[in-house]
Amino acid sequence: MIYSQDTAADLRVGLGSTAKNGCGWIAAYNTFLLMNDFMAPEVIIIKLKSVWFGLRLFGLWGIRSCSLVKLFKSKGYTVKHKLFPRKNRVSFDDAVQTSRVLILEYIWRNPSRRFWNGGVGGHYVAIRYVPEDPEGNYYIYAEGSGDTEPRRLFSVDDWVRKQRAVVSVTEVS
Repeated sequence: MIYSQDTAADLRVGLGSTAKNGCGWIAAYNTFLLMNDFMAPEVIIIKLKSVWFGLRLFGLWGIRSCSLVKLFKSKGYTVKHKLFPRKNRVSFDDAVQTSRVLILEYIWRNPSRRFWNGGVGGHYVAIRYVPEDPEGNYYIYAEGSGDTEPRRLFSVDDWVRKQRAVVSVTEVS
């Protein structure tokens, strides 16, 4: 399991580095592991790059969510994909509970920094529902740099409302 992009910094995604732009393939890798499946990181990156326009700006802005859909469908998984879901119409808590793993792509904002100076960025995370955990039922994998374990939450909906704009939701079953 990869909890922080920094731990796989030696792998490249097109022109981008994993430390800065590898969250998409890491979310795919973690999703495979959470579903008791395995695909080597190098193979995931090659497959994501092989999708027509699968990389954003040659990898400098990571991957496109359609690449994830094609990757999981090619392995026989059932995939539901939504672009720009409206927070008031989609319960992310319910979406995680009805899928085996959910990959969430979102844009975050740091109000203490300017837009052009690290004030805005995008990120992918894998989320799994664990109903029996009293410390939080939703596990978020590879949320930030330096993480050593999944973040536990009681509600994905509440987490999303805090300075995040959801770009896509990919449910994998």
